[in-house]
Amino acid sequence: MLPIAAGSPNVVLLFAAAGLVIYIASRAAVDALTHANDPSPGKMAIAQWIPIAWTAILATLLGRSEIGIGVVFSTSIAALALDLGVLTIMSPPPPQAHPPAARAWPFTIPAALLALLAGFSGSLSGWHALMMALLGIAIWMVWTSTLDGPPQASESPQYVPPRTRRLNRWQFILAIVLAALGAYLGIQAIVAADARTRISTGGLVAAAVMSPLLVLPLLGTGAAAAQNGHMPSAMSTIVAVVLLNLCCLLPIVVACNYLHDAVIAWRGGSHAALELLEALRPVPFPLAVWRVDCVLLIVLGLFLVPVSLGRWTLKKGEGAALALVYTAYLFVSAAVVLRL
Repeated sequence: MLPIAAGSPNVVLLFAAAGLVIYIASRAAVDALTHANDPSPGKMAIAQWIPIAWTAILATLLGRSEIGIGVVFSTSIAALALDLGVLTIMSPPPPQAHPPAARAWPFTIPAALLALLAGFSGSLSGWHALMMALLGIAIWMVWTSTLDGPPQASESPQYVPPRTRRLNRWQFILAIVLAALGAYLGIQAIVAADARTRISTGGLVAAAVMSPLLVLPLLGTGAAAAQNGHMPSAMSTIVAVVLLNLCCLLPIVVACNYLHDAVIAWRGGSHAALELLEALRPVPFPLAVWRVDCVLLIVLGLFLVPVSLGRWTLKKGEGAALALVYTAYLFVSAAVVLRL
């Protein structure tokens, strides 16, 4: 489907280096934020969302907003379809415990619907970003009210020595730096691949190659959590990453595009505030992302509703179906882009 992988060894090396650095950064951030024996889905999600955020933000600041938006949506689909599907296949028999913060899962649907409605204008403006951010605040309130409640009276908080806390802080800072490096390498690989083929675009390369690399750490930590009996936490982590993408990262991408336009205008001699405001343009919404990714995210969000309510337990058959959905998504995305 994409002949770029075999056509240029340096592109392959760039993607391989980016994937390795991103994986190390994600695992280091998870180890710094949460305990392996009792993982916190919210903290795990933030740790593994950082490389995704860096990739989308840096690409937009470099003037490739189509890559930034493509990363937001393609990693969300990869997390819900590929990661959740593979984890369901690999995990032991599903536990009866209700996933933490499952009441926030259905918010995937309005978040995807907002993006779909915004796409009718062909772009994402500041008003769209504001609505997504406000929805994110509402989701955060629901999430925190159901996820990390106060400890039970019989539980005592685990003591962490001050030296360990300091090391964790430095480890987390190092993980952020490594995530930025991995994201930069990935963007360079996408740009190089885009320049050397005439049948693909940066957004398609981001969806087909970079997004699996960005969500691969989710699969690693999720498999470890599932083997330790924390499959519900792994599932909530995946959903949390998707919600962070739609309600936090997407508004940031819009703001970064405005910042990029303002810098270009400033360098062009427009120093007055009014001139800078006139130079700001909404982010173009890639047509393939609007047609395929938004619709598929709504479908996957509907699929999550009975699971979040405890009315449907994911088994290996559903996991295989999700993995097949992701494969079909790649083919459909490529077909739409090539037809356009």
